Amino acid sequence: MTDDEVQAIARQVKADRKRVLAPLSDALPLRFTNGRLVGDLDGWSDTDLRQLVAVGVDGVGMALAPEVLLEEGPDEGFYAPEVWDVLDAQGALAYRVWIYGTDNGTVCRADTVEIVAGMSQGGLELARKKGEGTTDALLDALTEAAARVPEAEVFEGSCLRFFGD
Repeated sequence: MTDDEVQAIARQVKADRKRVLAPLSDALPLRFTNGRLVGDLDGWSDTDLRQLVAVGVDGVGMALAPEVLLEEGPDEGFYAPEVWDVLDAQGALAYRVWIYGTDNGTVCRADTVEIVAGMSQGGLELARKKGEGTTDALLDALTEAAARVPEAEVFEGSCLRFFGD
């Protein structure tokens, strides 16, 4: 990924913060699945890498290429990142939840760099001002979905247990 692409994603994330959040109408309940650690970037899609850049901008204020972001380590607040797919009631990808630094995270809408919520020290909040029809129901649905993940699906060392605390 080029520096120009990284900077374009950073500009988009920053511009989105100023926009009102559109109503979120995903079919509930939501379901977390496919949790994985982000380490080696081999096999990650372009969309995954773009989201990782957006998460770095949103979560720790760094507009860095994915491989550079992953090298920053614990002193920079972005370490041990993991990502979970969140499906809606019809089984369609609705969100991706990125968790990093133990109890921080970013929620992106499906396969986009649109950030809809964030987590700091386990607490969830919407990322932007609420628009008409937008409620905190998404935060409740995400928290409930995370709590329903079967123990057998939670990989060793996952920080999902802190999600929404």
